[in-house]
Amino acid sequence: MNRLSLKAHLLYACLLVAICAATYWTSLGGDFVLDDQYQIVGNIAIRDLRNIPAAFVLPAWSFLRGPCADPAHAREDVCRSTSLNYYRPVQTALFTIAYAIGALDPFYYHLLNVILHCIATLFIYFLCLELPLAAGSAIVAAMLFAVHPVHTEAIAWIACTGELACGAFYFAALWTFVKFVKTQSTRWMFLSAGFFLVALLSKEMAVTLPLVALGLTLIYRKWQVTSKELVLSLFSYAVAFGVYVYLRVLAVGFTIAPAHFMAGFVDWITLGISVLGRYLWFVVIPFPLSAYHSIPIPLAERWTEVLIAAAAIGILASCFNRSWRRGSNAALWFCIFLITLIPVFNFKAIVNGVYFSERYLYIPSFAAIIAGVLLLPSVPKKYATVLTCIVVGAFGVLAAMRNLTWRDNETLFRTILERNPQATQFWTALGIVEIDKGNLDYATLCYENALRQVTYLQNPGIDNGELYRIHLGLGTIAARRQNYPSAKSHFESAMREYPRGSLSYTYLGGLLLDSGGNPSEAISLLQHAIDLNSGDEIARDFMGVALFNQGRTQDAVRSFQEALRINPRFKEAQNHLNLVIGK
Repeated sequence: MNRLSLKAHLLYACLLVAICAATYWTSLGGDFVLDDQYQIVGNIAIRDLRNIPAAFVLPAWSFLRGPCADPAHAREDVCRSTSLNYYRPVQTALFTIAYAIGALDPFYYHLLNVILHCIATLFIYFLCLELPLAAGSAIVAAMLFAVHPVHTEAIAWIACTGELACGAFYFAALWTFVKFVKTQSTRWMFLSAGFFLVALLSKEMAVTLPLVALGLTLIYRKWQVTSKELVLSLFSYAVAFGVYVYLRVLAVGFTIAPAHFMAGFVDWITLGISVLGRYLWFVVIPFPLSAYHSIPIPLAERWTEVLIAAAAIGILASCFNRSWRRGSNAALWFCIFLITLIPVFNFKAIVNGVYFSERYLYIPSFAAIIAGVLLLPSVPKKYATVLTCIVVGAFGVLAAMRNLTWRDNETLFRTILERNPQATQFWTALGIVEIDKGNLDYATLCYENALRQVTYLQNPGIDNGELYRIHLGLGTIAARRQNYPSAKSHFESAMREYPRGSLSYTYLGGLLLDSGGNPSEAISLLQHAIDLNSGDEIARDFMGVALFNQGRTQDAVRSFQEALRINPRFKEAQNHLNLVIGK
């Protein structure tokens, strides 16, 4: 390690943990948002520790037996992920452990993310100490990583646990690799390969690690890596990668995701320039942050951005080239930053059509930060110290404030729509939230906005289930207002838009119960909904009500209990069960 004493290193490590905790304590009070509802609340598999081994041989969304059939229960991109290549066994295992500790209390899942971020930050620090960096530079790099606001999405959003675990084990693998190179002890290499495997099982972003490790040996030639050590390291990583591929194929097969949007070669190439420009911007200037970034694929819709991005990339490359000629390794670390970004440019494998996400910078940002720290010696020391304090402090405050955006769905959706009013799916999602709160007028406005966007943006990339969700929302609002004919019309329109969707049958069956319609017809509709989607807790709750009204109390109890098994936080089903048992 560096020249400081062990006591000093421990103090710095404690300081880094304290900084992480101070920056992200505001995320601990957040609720489950977005995919958390499916991956945790609706994930029956995580409720038993004995299911952990199965997570390594099943797709991450395998628990979605029925909701995948219904784009109102889970977005179309989620549905596609279940049948394609979403493989996150370590994330599922961590969720299972968190559930064993805190059940469905989101605090424990948020705490897990903060702990993983602390671990990742510490390994960044340990890695920097093993590199030819001064102790001060190592602590600066680790502090910048700890507080960088672009990481808030990965840390404050529970569904990104896999991202954090991947980062923690990725950095651990790099640190142990450097230890192997410097000590020639094979145990460090085997440990590095083990960390690499766990990182891969957390997320595919780890696939770049062998290239980064090789890059480190080229940057720091004084390590004098022998051909024998190089062969051993490559062999160890190859074995780890082979184990990962075997388990992945066992779980998801050889399925390759289809392209989300058909476009020309020039469109895809220039999309890469746009995306790279955005990643460079956000790693340097993390503003304005958003949980959703829309990038049109056709070049005609973003040629100005492409020109600006290309110019910025050229200027930055020129600056790093100049620093390299002066003997700085900053340019080579910039190259490592580009290497770590390679997986995010596999656009045709991105099933949700979101080609830029802040969370994808969690691992690459470390290389950009080290490159920046290496440029600091060119700044006078007193100015460098002041600049570091200002940046770390500003980043920490911005990240702490940004965490609050993720505290609940309503705050998140409203924030997204302020910057992206064309994001149809978030208008419909906000509409659901407002219906639950009883704000029917504003919910109607949300669905009307969504309907205008769908009408205006009709193209091959539009989610085919969007009109289905809109009709479900408008039908629910009409039912709440006891406008039963309008509600029925919307639910029937939803059926036509998506015949395999369970909720249109569920809500129409519930409508018959509320309006005093034919109970047998209602039960038939609800049973059809359950047949389409065995995980539809709302259908089972309505079915319980229908059965109770027919005097079938025991059947009703079982239906309510099944609804609660699917979703333990389902208050209506719990209230109905208590009422039936009480009677």
